Amino acid sequence: MKKENYKNVISKIKLPEERKEEIYNSVINKQKKRQYFKPVFITATIAFVILIGTLGTVYAEEIKTVFTNIMNSTIVKKENKEKRKVEFYSNGISEVNYDANIPETKQYDPKNPNYTYEELETELGIPFLKSDYLGLEDIHLTYVEKKKEKLAEAEFSIANYGHGENPKVRWQFSFAILTKYAEQKRLEESRFRAQGNFEQVEYYIQSLYTTAYIVKKDNTFTAIFDYCDVRYTLVVLNKQIYESLEEERRETWKYGTQLLDSLYF
Repeated sequence: MKKENYKNVISKIKLPEERKEEIYNSVINKQKKRQYFKPVFITATIAFVILIGTLGTVYAEEIKTVFTNIMNSTIVKKENKEKRKVEFYSNGISEVNYDANIPETKQYDPKNPNYTYEELETELGIPFLKSDYLGLEDIHLTYVEKKKEKLAEAEFSIANYGHGENPKVRWQFSFAILTKYAEQKRLEESRFRAQGNFEQVEYYIQSLYTTAYIVKKDNTFTAIFDYCDVRYTLVVLNKQIYESLEEERRETWKYGTQLLDSLYF
């Protein structure tokens, strides 16, 4: 509305002249503020969009990984409270190099070849979680099954014991994959089972944006979780002597969660 129109409207209102002038000035000032803030708002909006676009480009892989794990949690838990029994299985399907040059083996054999992380990731074409505490060598081939010479299922593990070593705190970190060539029944079978006197909780791994199922048995800590369609299991056995069972449980939990929090791609 133009100034002349404001004046005409104000002149028709039966108010003292001072009050008319006050209303008129108030309207004009608001109009000026709107005109001032409009370009400021547009500029701020454009800057925000550019910022989001830049962050999306720089952290594209991280953002993709976060949403992959939020939207595709593939660990399923079945619990029988009456029998104190719980089973976990994963139906995550991994996309790998199905022609990987990895020998087929039905069970762990000391004669099976060992791999470094770099060798295994190059051969399979996908990354695996690792930790500076675990080391990057001596990954053992545990189990491999092929269908029509295509990789269907595989499991690998890395541990801090064996070869004559017997540490007080033992850990074993294993990772398993199922591919599109795996038999359908393998997707329905339990991949981990616990039974007896145990406690189960959930633990959120902040660095991975994913949740692990934890099975605790005093001096034993077992974590099961999926990450980018690979099933991971961490087992920690604490053989140290403590003054109380509570201290033993607390220290075992600390060892286990520290290892989980140290994992990265």
